[in-house]
Amino acid sequence: MNSDTLSYIMTEKLNYRITEILVLLGLLWITIFAEKKMTPERFYKIILEIDGNWEVTSIELDELQEEVNVSISYNKQKAIDPVTKEECSIYDHRDERRWRHLDTMQYKTYIKCCVPRVKNSLGKVNTIDVPWAEKLERVSYLLEKKSN
Repeated sequence: MNSDTLSYIMTEKLNYRITEILVLLGLLWITIFAEKKMTPERFYKIILEIDGNWEVTSIELDELQEEVNVSISYNKQKAIDPVTKEECSIYDHRDERRWRHLDTMQYKTYIKCCVPRVKNSLGKVNTIDVPWAEKLERVSYLLEKKSN
């Protein structure tokens, strides 16, 4: 067997293995999204690592700007005051804020949220902490971590 024939056989075997891997990945994708009822909102909730107090309410794709906007809302009636650490009722919500997050493929990704405020026992109104960013930051923890 000459080297050209051997090279051809090895290339064909490699192509066959790559095809097998791609088929398996496709089946895995179908399993995750079909059998587990994976919605885009659930997918982003998982990858953003947000807990049960928060919900991804919508995902908007802006193809012209190449952006993904992930809207998140707080879904409880009470929250922890960041100053006193006491559980307080939701007082109101701030105007919508936007945080830059890690890219989704080639699209810039942003998290949008009207963050709740609570009124504590001292009568002070404070904005609650969000699980994806520091209090005054406009970028997510994960984007900040990647940048460092």
